Amino acid sequence: MICTHCSNEFSIEESNAACSKCGSFGGCNLVMCPKCGYEQPKIPKWLEKASQFFGKKNQLKVK
Repeated sequence: MICTHCSNEFSIEESNAACSKCGSFGGCNLVMCPKCGYEQPKIPKWLEKASQFFGKKNQLKVK
């Protein structure tokens, strides 16, 4: 994933580590950037698979 705030590229595992410090214990529908802490909505699975099919893996920006 790419953070829409600071353009940092990170994996879901890195985001999960950052989310473990949150009070909601990862129970929300947001992904946290491990670099700047900005939270953005998770990319739907169907959209992630479509981006992989069309060759734009992990380069989607959700605004």
